[in-house]
Parts: sequence; C-alpha cells; structure tokens
Amino acid sequence: MSDRCSLASRAAGIPLAGTAPQTPAWLVVEQRIPWAARALESERLDDHLRSLLVCVPATVLLARWQGAAGPERFWYSAAASSGLISGYVSELVDVLSAGSPLATMASTLPVDPVLFVCANSKRDVCCAIESKPLLAQLSERADVWQCTHIGGHRFAPTALLLPTAMVYGRLTAEIAVAALDFASRDEVETTYARGYSWLTSLEQIADIHVRRRYQITCAHSLTFEASDADTSTPQVTVRHTDGRSWQVLLQRRQSEPVLEACGRDPLSETYYSLESIAAVS
Repeated sequence: MSDRCSLASRAAGIPLAGTAPQTPAWLVVEQRIPWAARALESERLDDHLRSLLVCVPATVLLARWQGAAGPERFWYSAAASSGLISGYVSELVDVLSAGSPLATMASTLPVDPVLFVCANSKRDVCCAIESKPLLAQLSERADVWQCTHIGGHRFAPTALLLPTAMVYGRLTAEIAVAALDFASRDEVETTYARGYSWLTSLEQIADIHVRRRYQITCAHSLTFEASDADTSTPQVTVRHTDGRSWQVLLQRRQSEPVLEACGRDPLSETYYSLESIAAVS
C-alpha cells in the first residue's frame, strides 16, 4: 500500500461524492505569508486580524496568487445567499471590528467565480505534491488561487469553487476550467465533485447523482429532504424547482483500511453508494 493518502484513496476506489467539508459559509483571506498546518496558527498573521477571524461564523482559508501583488483581498460566500462578497482586507478588518455582519457589506471588487486549490504542505504532503502540476497548468489564470487546508487531503488535489461552494477532489486542469466556466453561468460541473459544502453528506451524494443522471446544471434548482443517516439504506428526496422529484436510495458501506492522511495508520472508512434513483409522481 502507498504511504501517500491520495494514492491509497484512489487505489481503494473511495468515491468523491459526499466527502465535502460541511460549513454554512467560507471566508477566504489573501495573505502572502508562510502558512501553518491550520490557517489561523500562521505565526506571521497579524494578531488583530487573527483575533477577528477566530470569531467569524465561517470556515476561514488563507490564499495567495502567483501573479503581481496588490492590496490584499478577501472573499466571503454564505449558503443562505449563495452569493459572493469581495473586498480588501483593510475593509474586512473595519467591518469585523465594528461587529457588522459580512453579508451587509457592499461588493468593492468583481465577484466572478474563483477557484481555490489547497496547496498547504504543512497539513498534508499530498496537497502540495498533487496540486503543483495543476497550479502550474493554470498559473496564467487570475481566477485560480492556492489556499490553506480545505479538508480531505486524501482526495488531493482538492479545490473550493466560490460562490457556489462546490468542493472538488482529484481535480484536473481541464475540469477546473470547465467548473469555472459553468459557474460563470450560475451552473455546476459535477465531474470530480465532492459536493456542495452547505449540504449534508447524504444530500451531497443525492445532488451529484441526480444532476449527472438528468443533466441538471442550474446551481440552485434542487432542494433535499434526507432520512435518518444512521440507517444502512438512507433515502433522500430531491425536488426540482420545475416540479419534478426523485427518491434516491443509498447503501452504507465500509471500505478496507485506507490512509485518511499521510503518516497515519490506515482506517476503515464509511461511505455511501448509490442503489437507485426513482422518479416520484
């Protein structure tokens, strides 16, 4: 067995769908400083900014781009609005210091889709090794950034696409470009998708499989109602805004022991496979 978690995960056939980290919001802050294993533990992060970010009800990432440096920026995306707020870090500090919610802040920069690729070797070596060729191929794009740990390094290269909050794994340059193109039209590309981070694991799986089977690309067209996740065959009801609905039946399974992260002992992993999708009349 490989001593690298991403290679072991591929070899074991661990599925991507349903593995996205779950969070109601993301706050990505541009910081051209050395990163630590955890974003807010970076020694050169401004102490005042750190104290403010700790209190934000969102998952915080640090990011940087290989191009010319300018005023440091931030991006905020929340599930409730499915929108993206963008601005400068100085404005972010002012807003957070005043105790104002980020969602009330007016956008000061274009809010086109942005892809953040995890390249944080301090957390797991696979993130750096697997992301390097991907970032090299996309180095000329202003909408592709590298960032700190997203979650799920065994699926490296992993990436977060804002504003949709779709998370990808085992990503290729071709699919990264397609995902950005889809997002610019408020649509979603599901190849190598791990799931929307604002959905539960079961909802992520149902969303991806229904989209693939029925070629549904509109980013905000589906809603979900899941059964008890503790059962061996959970079900998810998926409803489309056009009136269609489906019952998705899943099967809980257990993998052979596989590396969850580099340098750790192999563990058996629970995952769900698709059993059936049935239209509901």
